[in-house]
Parts: sequence; structure tokens; C-alpha cells
Amino acid sequence: MPAPTDTKAIGRPEADVQAQIVEHLTRKNWSIVRVANTASREQGIDIIATKRSRTLAIEVKGWPGTAYADPRRSHETKPTAPGLQARHWFSHAVLTALLMANDHQDYEVAIGLPDMPTYRNLHGRIARSLHTLGVTVLFVDSSATFKRPEIARGATARSTWRRVPQRCRPSGPRRGSH
Repeated sequence: MPAPTDTKAIGRPEADVQAQIVEHLTRKNWSIVRVANTASREQGIDIIATKRSRTLAIEVKGWPGTAYADPRRSHETKPTAPGLQARHWFSHAVLTALLMANDHQDYEVAIGLPDMPTYRNLHGRIARSLHTLGVTVLFVDSSATFKRPEIARGATARSTWRRVPQRCRPSGPRRGSH
């Protein structure tokens, strides 16, 4: 069994990615309205932040590990490979973001993910659709650097978060900028 500090075993917890996004938004003068408690698996929008008249809602996912986080099951190995589990988590994040965009039409909607090849590849396959639907994606690397994914060829780069430096901008248009 891998040691608890083995990053492959523990993956990249959603709480860590969420905390890095909250820290980044705070540095960029966003007011944090809500941060879901990931430890208790609290339902609802993971992060809600405001800045002037803008409201941003973010669905956050981590990266799955090979071992269970629950101490009662820590001796077990998960039967699902991390890459496959990540595909499920990605699809859930996309669905949740679309539901948020539908339910809160005045919100800007984003998905926050660790910068992992599987997530990058999946994003690349649907980037144009997300862009068209107004859903942005934030990739966070292990040093809390935010990276802007490329928009699929043929998509128009209408607007991004203009007040965030180029290296920190998510892809996609702002909600309501059509």
C-alpha cells in the first residue's frame, strides 16, 4: 500500500484546487461569497465570487488517487483507474456548469481543474462548445499557477476575464457578452 504522502495514492484533492482558486480570486479583488465544504461533500456551487456587478460561479474538481481518502478504507486500492475516474469527474463538472449557467443566467460560469493531461485532452475536445456556451475553464498547476487553455480553431475569442493577466485567464466568453 502506498504511503499516505504518495501523490499518486492521494491524487490532487478537490479542496486543494478549490483553495488555490479562492486565493487567486482574492488576490484579483474578487469577494468570496461562498466556498463549499468539500470534506462533507456539501451540495451546491463550489465557489461563488463577486466583483463589482459580476458574479462568478465555479464548479471544482480534483484529481483522483489510487487509494481511498477515508481512513476506514485506506488499506484498499480503488478499482477504477484515476484516468477513467477523472473522465467521469470531468463530465460531471461540465454538466454541473451547464446547469449552473441555465439556472443562474446572470452568472459567469467556470470549471476549475488541476492541470493534468487527461483534463487538458478532454477540454481540447469540447473547448469550442464550452466557449460557445459561455463556460470558462481554469487549469491550476501544482504551484497554483493558472493557465489559459487554447480555444478550438474557428471559435471566436469574444471576451475573457480582461482584468486578469494573460497567464491567468480562463478560456471562453463572459456570460452575457453575446
